Amino acid sequence: MLTYPSFRVSTLCLGLALTAGLALTAACSSEEKKPESPPPAPPAAQPEPPPPAPEPPTPSAEDIQLQSAIEAALEKAKITGVTVTVMNGEATVKGTVPKGKKAAVLAAVGSAKPKKVTSTELMEQ
Repeated sequence: MLTYPSFRVSTLCLGLALTAGLALTAACSSEEKKPESPPPAPPAAQPEPPPPAPEPPTPSAEDIQLQSAIEAALEKAKITGVTVTVMNGEATVKGTVPKGKKAAVLAAVGSAKPKKVTSTELMEQ
């Protein structure tokens, strides 16, 4: 039979074994611990709007005078349906003219003596 002091030691040992067993059970659970999920990503930043388009260049006083001279020459030659823009002394002619009038348009534009004449958008009908 157990005596009082040995009963105490047995109870103490049993308590320590139970405590150690619970600690081991908690540390070694049958389920694998899942890694912590990363913190949620911050909301996507709004993309910056594109910079505004550069303003078109402003024609110089010489360009304005040249354009007026070209328009006067076209009017004198009774040519309609054509628009002319001048930038840096170069004339760009656009529009539609009757067949056989393209040469007359280019002659009228050339009479104002621009540095260059571009007529890729001038069509004959």
